[in-house]
Amino acid sequence: MIYVTGGTGMLGAHLLHRLTKEGYQVRALKRETSKLNQIQKIFSYYSSEEEARQLLAKIEWVDGDLLDRDSIKEHLVGVDFIIHAAAIVSFNRKDRNAMIHSNVEGTGNLIDLAKEAGINRFCHVSSTSALGNPPEGVPASEEHVWNNSRKRTAYGMSKFLSEMEVWRGMHEGMEVLIVNPGVIIGPGNWDNGSPQLFKTIWNGFLFYTKGGTGFVDVLDVVEAVVSTIDPAQWELAKNERYVLVARNVRFREFFNLVADNLGRKRPVIPAGKWLLAIGWRVALFVSWFSSSRPAITRDSVNSSNEMSHYDGSRITRVVPFQYTAVEESVARVSKIFLKEHN
Repeated sequence: MIYVTGGTGMLGAHLLHRLTKEGYQVRALKRETSKLNQIQKIFSYYSSEEEARQLLAKIEWVDGDLLDRDSIKEHLVGVDFIIHAAAIVSFNRKDRNAMIHSNVEGTGNLIDLAKEAGINRFCHVSSTSALGNPPEGVPASEEHVWNNSRKRTAYGMSKFLSEMEVWRGMHEGMEVLIVNPGVIIGPGNWDNGSPQLFKTIWNGFLFYTKGGTGFVDVLDVVEAVVSTIDPAQWELAKNERYVLVARNVRFREFFNLVADNLGRKRPVIPAGKWLLAIGWRVALFVSWFSSSRPAITRDSVNSSNEMSHYDGSRITRVVPFQYTAVEESVARVSKIFLKEHN
């Protein structure tokens, strides 16, 4: 029995599809108000409508909140393994304290309750945002530890501190594993998260920035998790973390790939420092009057102008694993997007 948090998100839904398809017993946490329509849609990308319904029906859904221990304590009865993929993701500074509190305390609660329930195996989905900054010219890897600086985002801080809760669990006797994906390329809610990049280009976005980062296919992240939790691989992979990045790509190149696959114009206007500085201030000003979240923030602007390099090769030396090319990932997701929008 595997207990999954974050199952209603893009990555979580892909994990649930793979786990149910392979015959695992799955119990998945959701909020009482969460809808399952998006998950069924993601299942249908990889299965017939009938099989998608059958797989979805195999999941035992439980309502709860990771910040409320009493609401999830009973969920862990009979569970053998936990995959913790739930997290708040925001680059809005107004969300800083709430996001750090939720992500860190939620992870700590789950570690404590797992120990109480006698669950010894725990996989935590973190982020490359939790890695330290290596010397210039050196790709960030599992060996680079967090370092505080004004450039670090609150989201990165929340993921780093969440990892500390997982390592605490290891030092208290649990067997753990952490994966640190880069930007995940996958289909899902086109108005949220990384899938929104495809809709943005579809809508005629013409700006690009000079920065870039590491990208990875959602199916590769799923493969990495499912491969390492397999009993045949767990002993070799456990008590470590693994950066999951197929390739480091500049945002302009990534946008061009998406535009080409969607049949849209490539972004041609460089968004320099001054334009972006004006942009996030205007977005903040507009949000004051519209009671909405700003479309861009100071933190997202800072990261968009920096080129971050990551080394995701370690996992390929531990378990049988091969990354999907970024070009192939973009082509596949674009095909799904076009099917829904044409």
